[in-house]
Amino acid sequence: GEEEEEEEEVVVVVVRGGVKVNARKGELEMTSPRTEEAREEAEKANIGKQKTGTDLLNTGLSLPASFYEPLTVLQRGAEAMNNSRLLDCAAASTDETVQFAYVLAFAISAYSSTQDKRTKTNFNPILGESFEYVKGNLKFISEQVSHHPPVSAVHCRSGDDWTFWQNSGPVTRFTGNGVDLDTNTRMHIYLHKSKQHFYLTNPKTVIHNVLIGRLWFEHHGDLLVDNLTNGMSCRCHFDSTGFFQSIQRSVKGIIMDSTKKNKLVEVKGEWNGELKASWLRASEKQNKGTVIQLWKCEDHMFVKPFNMPRFAAEQLSTYTPELLAILPSTDSRRRVDRKLLELGLKDDATSWKKQFEAHQRAEEKARTSEWSPCWFKPLSHGDTSIVPDKTVDVKSSHFAGFWIYSGGYWESRKLREDGVDNTFVYSEKIANTACDFLSFEGGSQYFDESLYQPKKKS
Repeated sequence: GEEEEEEEEVVVVVVRGGVKVNARKGELEMTSPRTEEAREEAEKANIGKQKTGTDLLNTGLSLPASFYEPLTVLQRGAEAMNNSRLLDCAAASTDETVQFAYVLAFAISAYSSTQDKRTKTNFNPILGESFEYVKGNLKFISEQVSHHPPVSAVHCRSGDDWTFWQNSGPVTRFTGNGVDLDTNTRMHIYLHKSKQHFYLTNPKTVIHNVLIGRLWFEHHGDLLVDNLTNGMSCRCHFDSTGFFQSIQRSVKGIIMDSTKKNKLVEVKGEWNGELKASWLRASEKQNKGTVIQLWKCEDHMFVKPFNMPRFAAEQLSTYTPELLAILPSTDSRRRVDRKLLELGLKDDATSWKKQFEAHQRAEEKARTSEWSPCWFKPLSHGDTSIVPDKTVDVKSSHFAGFWIYSGGYWESRKLREDGVDNTFVYSEKIANTACDFLSFEGGSQYFDESLYQPKKKS
């Protein structure tokens, strides 16, 4: 008789409705969502009792993967590029007040991805970990340049239009059911055609109800912007939420001239809504009273199951086989713990996360010299490479202790694209270190996308 048609062979592990299909054992394994939820609640309660008043990033606390979304801090930092068109608008204008308004709007718009639907934190990068994002002429590269204290450095250039540098060194304080977060973010933005150089610092953030209740973000205080070229400045205030108030998301800033006496433009709106600029004085291109809508928040379309913005889920954590072939072994996309969490395998993700962390601690203990990042270097005295037109005083506090791009990443990437073996670029500094994710045995199997679909036996 005819042979019965072979049933599909499931060859990947997925978790849906409490059923785990275990590819390695070829059997069904039952897990209880209630049991998992109870375990997470117990872990939260333990943290609440032991860590109140501490900096969670510097206590050595290793949280389980269930506390995270499948993105690292480096990937999260690239989300600002979802609104990079605002910098394109700034670069295209010849009116200095318009340029300033769009730069300010770009900085504010980055907070729109912290809306209430998003309830998970991000994996802390391993020392030496990197992340790239490329779209057209835009090339973004970031690297974790320090572990204690944690510091992430960013360099992004969009053709001959603009360049963006950023350093972040977050400090947290756990308050029992919330986290006070100071990202210590400093940004430089340079518009090439007009030679305008901006310096920005961020407001503070409070993450409410991290253990009990509905988690939500509050940004409060001032976002400060200085044009280092012409002396214009702005103190943009983020309203804080008081008792018996609904959540406040309003922002308002006045762009002042170099004398700090004349009000030029008012920018106001909501960091998750829209921003408008109103000209209080006539400028080169705008009349007094002109109102321009600078930005309107797109529907982020938060993607389940992690409620990440679609931009992050579809452009920052995904990859094609062609991209995977040229990514360095340090790229965040290659982290096995992140990938396993994306697949719903929380326990396996936690195990890999602990392995990375243990390897990093052992390296730190054995290290006899200071870690040297691959793609960034501290801005040294007299170095003017961050100021293309050499008109800004790099000795000012705006540049103190700043990490700048040292070059070489995109040239190295081009060699990989051309099929040239350039492993020597990485091997000297990161071979077999915690950030060399390809060096961990058994990890690469999770990145074969062909395994994530049922296959029929031949």
